Amino acid sequence: MPSGKTILDRLMPPADDVMKLLSRSPASPATAAKPDTRAAPRQLLTGVQLLFITYACVCGGPFGIEPVVRVMGPFVTLLLLCVIPLVWSLQEALMTAELSTALPEMGGFVIWLQRGLGETAAQQVGYWRVVSSVFDVASYPLLMLSYLPPSYVGEDGLSLAARWAFGTSVLFAAAALNCHGVEMVGNTSSLLCVMVLLPFSVFFAVGLPSISPDALTTLPPAGTLRSEWGSGLSILLWNLSYFDLAGTFASEVRDPQKVFLPAMLGALALALAAYILPLLVGVSVATDYSAWREGYFVQIAAQVGGSWLGAWLSITGAVCAFAILNSILSTNSRVLVALAQLGVAPAALGVLHPTRDTPVRATAVTVLCSSALLLVGEWEVVIELSMSLYMLSTAAEFVALANLRTLEPELHRPYRVGVGDRWGIWLFVLPPLLLCGLLVAISGRRTLLLIGGTILSSLLLQRAHGAWLRRNGYTSSSRQGQPWVRRGGLLKIGDAHEADAEQTETGASGNGTEADEGRANPARELFTLAADSPTLATPIPHSPAR
Repeated sequence: MPSGKTILDRLMPPADDVMKLLSRSPASPATAAKPDTRAAPRQLLTGVQLLFITYACVCGGPFGIEPVVRVMGPFVTLLLLCVIPLVWSLQEALMTAELSTALPEMGGFVIWLQRGLGETAAQQVGYWRVVSSVFDVASYPLLMLSYLPPSYVGEDGLSLAARWAFGTSVLFAAAALNCHGVEMVGNTSSLLCVMVLLPFSVFFAVGLPSISPDALTTLPPAGTLRSEWGSGLSILLWNLSYFDLAGTFASEVRDPQKVFLPAMLGALALALAAYILPLLVGVSVATDYSAWREGYFVQIAAQVGGSWLGAWLSITGAVCAFAILNSILSTNSRVLVALAQLGVAPAALGVLHPTRDTPVRATAVTVLCSSALLLVGEWEVVIELSMSLYMLSTAAEFVALANLRTLEPELHRPYRVGVGDRWGIWLFVLPPLLLCGLLVAISGRRTLLLIGGTILSSLLLQRAHGAWLRRNGYTSSSRQGQPWVRRGGLLKIGDAHEADAEQTETGASGNGTEADEGRANPARELFTLAADSPTLATPIPHSPAR
């Protein structure tokens, strides 16, 4: 040991060096966000609010499942509603519980993918999910229109301009709620979901004597095309997916280690009841299954209980679509924040409101893009395109779940899926992966073209982004395989190399502390060891850039 140096001196960087690191900023403020020095987003969501937000993302109500009955018939539809949760929904819910409690950060699956598959995979899948979510957000105003009575929209429906104006107004209303705060999103989702469940409870109670076993065993119509099966399966999976979106709220949930698993399982149970019970009555009363289209539950309710029940469900359908839109929009904006933190989306999108901690800019971008897609006009087309991209990205999440068991076996997991870390976890994710492949295999040409175009464009965009960084002397601060030095910003390549050298020297002098913990703590910063020094009371928090 050199003279004059103690072990404590070697473990703690000098105060001058620490302050130099704190004050270092990229050369180009126009392209790099400043590191955040404020606290992480406030934990405002309760377990009940999380349950209803998840339920709204996954289901919201039985609306939207009617086209599946037309394509597959009652028997296959009900059978798949019992099977798919066992090979898809349950796995997704448990995956979300494990990863959200282990990595409770805003951005959810983007962070999971960065840790489990590397930065490149996080960037690619992040692009896919942004495209998928924009399509998804655009679908709900169209779904709302399908539930409005003809006296409001006319026998032939609204014109293209009127449909766009209506949908855009709905999108801006949801954006206003989202910008107000995450607590407002939770309260609104809880209230709207209860408003949806109440009339369907009455519908089931009134129609219970009408349930017919013969109707329940009706098989699919003959001559159904492969593309129709693909469309029906897409809609069915769309109605049983999106548990992973709850992970984007992990940093804003009170005591996530305790509430995430009950919220995920509660949302799944509530969704299955909301689908199966009304369908038992519906397929027994309305046996002309070729007439089942989105919004058909309104007509069935009028047959079961009279015009008053039909009118109630008509209003409820619009409420249900808005509840789902409100929740989906909030999760998508947080994905954009995570991509901005990775340095692959404009840094401005990672800025949160100074007092409400809401991603206002990311929400505005999502709304504007979805507003343009309202011109597509066909709800089933939008869902099929959205679901195909979603399935591919979710498959990557399952692979990341399994890979993290190998990469970070010592990562603290308050909840852990009860399977082995080697073969057990891969057997757990195998059914969802096979289901993803099946959906892609039976998709129509239009959907396959969209998938190919999205993947190709994301690869080209990533390549162009990397070339721009190299040309301007920047590198992403979250380099693959290393802890993130600064989130939401870019470092000069020379600065990044210097930071790596200082981090290596500090870790080597810490008697293996860094090596022992590995990547178990994603918040470990360049000057982690200095956190214990009296010259630096707290390390820079790894919260989203504001």
